Order: sequence, then C-alpha cells, then structure tokens
Amino acid sequence: MRHYTIIAFSLIIASFLRAEELRPISWIDCLQEAQKYHPDLIVANESVVQAKSNVQIAQGNQMPVITAGVSAGHQKSSGVSGNSSSALLNGSWTIFDGGNLSALTAQAQAQLNATRALYKVTSSQLRFNLRSAYIGLWKAQKAVTIAQEILAIRESSYDLINLRYRSGIEHLGSLKSATAKLEQAKTNLESVRRDVVASQAALCKAIGYPMTQTLLVADLKLPGLPVTPDLAALSKSHPGYSQALAGEKAARAGVQESQAACWPTIGLNAGAGVASPRLTPKDGDGEVSASMSYALFNGGVRQAALQKARSAMRAAQATTQSTYNALYSALAGAWDAFATAVDNTKVEADFLDADTEREKIAKAQYNVGLIVYDEWTIIEDNLVGTEMAKLSTDVAALNAEAAWDSAKGIVLEYE
Repeated sequence: MRHYTIIAFSLIIASFLRAEELRPISWIDCLQEAQKYHPDLIVANESVVQAKSNVQIAQGNQMPVITAGVSAGHQKSSGVSGNSSSALLNGSWTIFDGGNLSALTAQAQAQLNATRALYKVTSSQLRFNLRSAYIGLWKAQKAVTIAQEILAIRESSYDLINLRYRSGIEHLGSLKSATAKLEQAKTNLESVRRDVVASQAALCKAIGYPMTQTLLVADLKLPGLPVTPDLAALSKSHPGYSQALAGEKAARAGVQESQAACWPTIGLNAGAGVASPRLTPKDGDGEVSASMSYALFNGGVRQAALQKARSAMRAAQATTQSTYNALYSALAGAWDAFATAVDNTKVEADFLDADTEREKIAKAQYNVGLIVYDEWTIIEDNLVGTEMAKLSTDVAALNAEAAWDSAKGIVLEYE
C-alpha cells in the first residue's frame, strides 16, 4: 500500500476514463510544453524582444544621421517650359550633449536587464503553478488507488461480518456499521475519480494547453532534505533581486539624463547638393557647420527634473533593500516548512507500517473470536485514516519542495 507505480495508475484510471484518451506525461515533458505554449511566458518573452529593440534605438541615436533626397519636375512659365531636378545629401551628428544620449542608452540597457529578470520571475511563478498542478493530479491518482484499496478492505469486512451475523455470532448494529462504511468507501471512490478530471483541467491550464486534454502523470519521488542553504546568496541570485537592481541602475541613468540637460548641446552638420541643369558637382559645392544650443531659462524645469530623478533613485535603492529583505524572509520560511514536511513523511510512514501490521493481527484475532467487532473496527479505521494521512503528508512535502524552489526563483528552463 506504500509503493505505487505508473502501471498501477494506468490500470486504475482506465476503469473510469477511456484508455485511448490517456496520455502519460512526465514532469520534464510538462516543463518543455509550458515553455512552448503558455501564453504568459510568450508575453514575457516578447517584452524582452521589445526591450532589446529599445536598446538598439538608443544606441542608434548616438550615431550620425545621414539623409539623402532627390527631386524632379517640369516647370512652365510665360510660355517657357523646362525640366528641373536636384539631389541633396545631409549629415548631422551630436558631438556633445552632456551625456544625455549615453544616459538614455544606459537606461534602455538597464530596462532590458529588468525585463529579462521579469521574464525569469514570470517563468518561476509559472513553474510553481505547474508543479502544484502536477502534484495535484498525482495526488488525485494516488487517492483513487487508496480509495480502491479502502473499498476492498470495507467489502472484505462487510462480507465477514455479514457471514457472522447470519450465523448468529454478530449483532445487527455491527452489520449496519459495516454497511455504512462500505457505502462511504464507494462514495469516496466516486469523489476522487471526479477529482482526477478536475486536476487534469488544472494541469492543462498550467501548461497552456486547450482544456480538452486528458493527461496522466508519472509517479513522483518524495523529496529528501538537502544541505542547509546559504540564504543570503540565494536571495541575491533570485531574479526578483536582479530586477530590483536593474531598476536601480535605470534610476541612476535617469539622474545622468537630467544632469545632461544642464549642459549645452553641440552638433555638427554637413551637406552637399546639386540642381539642374548642372548635376555635376563642382569644387566647393557643399556646406559644413557647427551649432550650439542652450536654454537660458525654462522656468525651473531642469532643476525640478533633476530633483525628481534623484528622488526616484533613492526610492529605487530602498526598493532593492526591501526586495532583498522580503526574499530572505521568504526563503527562511520556505526552508523551515520544507524541512518540517520532509521529517513528517518519515514519521507518517512509520505510523502506516504500524497500523498495517496491527490491522492484520486484529483481523486474525477477530476471526477466531479473541477480540470483538468494536475493538477490531477501531484498528481498521485507524489504518484507513493513516492511509489518507500518509498521502496528505506526502503531498505536503512535495508542495513544500515546490514552494522552496519558487522561493529560490527556479525557472521553467532550470531542468
């Protein structure tokens, strides 16, 4: 009763779902499918693509701008007509702007880093949701196995008590009690079968599949407890912390951008052009000029913008510290819950061994009249309760492991 395999799952689920609809899927398969199909991950990935484009745009704005133009036409005036054409080539380059363009590029790069970190945050959350759904379906399949075993126990008990009642050895109250427990086992089996269908829909949603898929998950190995972790290092490697750092860098670049507005802008311009009827340029056809501009008065906008940017930077720094504190606290709590859940699985396994052995002995004693029904049924009920408690403990350990991985920021692509 403690060891279940995928073969057993298949046999059990096939009793209430058509075999051709079952599609076994492993945990690795779920991870790979979610990376391809989940719409939230697609949105996050496209945000990264857009952020990369913003970096390219910012870098391009630092380069010279060259434009070319041509025109052709026909003119008629006072009875005289003729064709005209021209060609023009212009170039411009901002050679000094106080670092404004470079600050915008740094800001775009920081935003790209933040978007990449946000992608990982999204991926980590989706992995947690996926793992929870996978464990949910695994639990439902296990519950079917246990419910069928409990039903077999109740049927065997009912048959034995009914035989003893007909023989005049057992009283009617015991028979009615056995009958009620048998009906309860049948009802519970139908309930957990419905849970399988609901859990299949939840797993489809977590993968990003259409809700019409019928899935069967593979068996899961209960987690063991790894070595005591370095919570500080894990906090700083979390994508949420990387996102906060990127936001801080973007805010610092915003200060540089505001400071650049306090400097003049110097640009270089060059151009050359020709017009009909002479389209061959001569020496000296062209122009080169330099320009400088500076706003002498703008109503205090520059100072206000710089003050705002510095405030945003201080807020970003505080956000980084707050993020670190929150991650560290979450990791500490998740680790404590994980360690406790793993320990509980070992304890509950010992209880199950004990109750299984006690039930075997009690049944044999009841058969030969050494104990009465009331004594035996208590021991049998304990076994049934321990079976379900063991499943709940195992699920709690698996969920605690998933929460620990989520606290560490483990992403879909990790495995």
